[in-house]
Amino acid sequence: MVGYFLVVVNTLAYGCPMNDKQRLDKIAWIHAGFRALSERGPVALKAEPLARELGVSKGSFYWHFANLGAFREAMIDYWVAVATHGIIDAVEASSSDPAERLATLVHMASEPPPAEVGGQGAEGALRCWARADAAVGERLKAVDAARLDYCAKLFKAHGLAKDEAKLHGRLLYAGLIGLEQLDQKGLAKLRRDLQAMLTVLL
Repeated sequence: MVGYFLVVVNTLAYGCPMNDKQRLDKIAWIHAGFRALSERGPVALKAEPLARELGVSKGSFYWHFANLGAFREAMIDYWVAVATHGIIDAVEASSSDPAERLATLVHMASEPPPAEVGGQGAEGALRCWARADAAVGERLKAVDAARLDYCAKLFKAHGLAKDEAKLHGRLLYAGLIGLEQLDQKGLAKLRRDLQAMLTVLL
């Protein structure tokens, strides 16, 4: 999801204490991974080409990640933390009114992602990766389920019955995924069209 790549690095934890420079270095590798994924696909997620891009040795990579599998897992963990939990936390803090929260969610979800994490094609690249890698596919499925549950929760809080809230949540999320693709081709205006869709669903 586009705006789910807002960088909230300070909210992330990686299981061990690190100073600011070490944390920045690790995030820099993860960002480079997303850029490579967006530009060249999952085959680009290798230590040597990423090290060349960052202008450092492979030793820096292995300082932070035991192997490529651990690096790829860290990328997914980062995406889950920023692209789901971070956004939900921000939306929850934005207002006590469910309709206003939905409007904030639409606004954040339609925010163009920063180039440092792959730009507009970042989430599409993740979905392509998930089709090629079963483990990534399972993580993506869990993220989609969490996002759908949250959308349904907001619609239910707005006053819709449970089943209707779930349906409206699915429609909004499906609209987002589809409109992202159309927007990249110049066939839609993501934020404008998603806001219009939310107005109808409310």
